[in-house]
Amino acid sequence: MNRIRLEPLINRRKPLPERIGVQRKRHSGEANRIRTNRIPELIPKEDLNSNHELSWESNGEKRLSQGWFRLLWGFGSVFLLFLAVAIMLNLRGNKRPLTPPNQISSATAAELSTSLDAKIDRAHDTIIHFLRASTIEGKLPFVRDSDRVLPGMVNWYSSHEHVAQEVSRFEMMATTTIDLKPIWVSLVFVQSGPPVTLMLEDTPDGPKVDWEAFVGYNPLSLTAFVDQKRQAPTDFRVYATASDYFLPPFDESQHLALKLECRNENTFVYGYIKRSDQDAAEIFAATRAGPRKPLQLALRYPAPAPNQDTQAVEIVSLIKNNWLGDKNAR
Repeated sequence: MNRIRLEPLINRRKPLPERIGVQRKRHSGEANRIRTNRIPELIPKEDLNSNHELSWESNGEKRLSQGWFRLLWGFGSVFLLFLAVAIMLNLRGNKRPLTPPNQISSATAAELSTSLDAKIDRAHDTIIHFLRASTIEGKLPFVRDSDRVLPGMVNWYSSHEHVAQEVSRFEMMATTTIDLKPIWVSLVFVQSGPPVTLMLEDTPDGPKVDWEAFVGYNPLSLTAFVDQKRQAPTDFRVYATASDYFLPPFDESQHLALKLECRNENTFVYGYIKRSDQDAAEIFAATRAGPRKPLQLALRYPAPAPNQDTQAVEIVSLIKNNWLGDKNAR
């Protein structure tokens, strides 16, 4: 009886790495070319092509990045939509009925008109009583800064006639701001004499006339200043007009020239200020607009020199570019 010899199957098997997932092609010119048909983890690492492994990992990372980007874009879009809806609901909830624009403007215009008319009436009353008064005591209640101005009024009326005037009509009433103060400027025609210009400050106690600007007050007259040839700086309210007339010791290359006049005086002088002076530009700007610009200037005579003209004075500084009282508020 013939016996068949059985060998253990384990000895006939090939090693596992050579069986699973790997088949060698016959009659091929390429050596050790492999074909992967199963899970890559089961393939021995020594049989894998390195380029293939790197490509597989790179593509995976790219797909992962695109997924995160799409996810974030989706969340962002939902958030913006939610925010827009919330804003619209909030605006709709806070919406209140508004008064028609024509009603607002009409009510505001009527209120402003009433207020302005009342202020103009008070200003007219102040001017009428101020001009009608024939004494210092009669004018003083209608004068701004009355305590400070009183000594000047006493000095002024000691050498000037005190004339009462009756208003004929008010030609103009305008408002402006000077030294951060609300100021009324009024041109008034009187029954006798030329028209007069008054400046009034709108104070808490009502409109008050600036008496110093009204008379063009100067503690020393320009005539006395010229006679004394004072070398100490002296303050003046003057009408300034740009000029090209130069007297020694002043010359055009270094100075600006102004013709200076005072109210109620026939005397005039020529004032000169260095072009390099910090006030020169402001004086030039104020006087180039037209003649007889009201300014407050500090003047003095230069040191005596040969051929010095008595009409040539030095402009020490610009105090204010108007005649309003209180020179410290420039």
